[in-house]
Amino acid sequence: MLALIKCHISYIFNKFTTYLIVVVLLICIINNIVILAFMENRLSIIDISNSYNISSFMISKMLLVLLILFISINSYLKTQNNYSHIITNVSRVKFLISKFITLMFVCTGVVLINFMSLVVIGKMFYINLEFNNIDLIRHLLFLILLIYYLLIGTIISLLFDNIYTIIVIYGVFLLSGEEKKSFSWFNLFIPNFDLINGVIINDVIYLIMMICISGILCFIIYNKIDL
Repeated sequence: MLALIKCHISYIFNKFTTYLIVVVLLICIINNIVILAFMENRLSIIDISNSYNISSFMISKMLLVLLILFISINSYLKTQNNYSHIITNVSRVKFLISKFITLMFVCTGVVLINFMSLVVIGKMFYINLEFNNIDLIRHLLFLILLIYYLLIGTIISLLFDNIYTIIVIYGVFLLSGEEKKSFSWFNLFIPNFDLINGVIINDVIYLIMMICISGILCFIIYNKIDL
């Protein structure tokens, strides 16, 4: 399994993908710096903390969802997934699981780096800036949401084999955010939970259920398609 993961890493992290990840994370970091640079000093440290955390997370959420959708869809395009033919004595299930684990590491890595930059840059500007468990939980829930979008991107890529499908999926993601105050069909399949004000436990359970369903669909579709 470890050898397979190393193989996936060598193919997934081509120059373009690597540069894209670096650029997106740099934009998130620069965004954090700009937010604090223009923060009003007359605000209390609590208000500064809340404003900084919320403003930073809103931008990071939009950028990282787009990044993960691109990586997942691009990774399963036939032109990018053709190295599966040179790997012998490995079942499709094992290949898919190992690749999904690799992409999960990517999700975890970008969320972790983004959170660390949030804290480090915040402390550089305001040593007394406060971060609590809510900020950590918000990013953990965001990681779960990214894993779901990772699976959605995989399914879309396997079905349509077209990188431009990301426009549709990301567009629905943005629309689901606009419709979050009331029930929408967008939210049913492309959830965009309000992680700023917190989510209810039913949302988390629903998301985990959708991750399980999406994972099963990935296995079914991957075993049926002609690679």
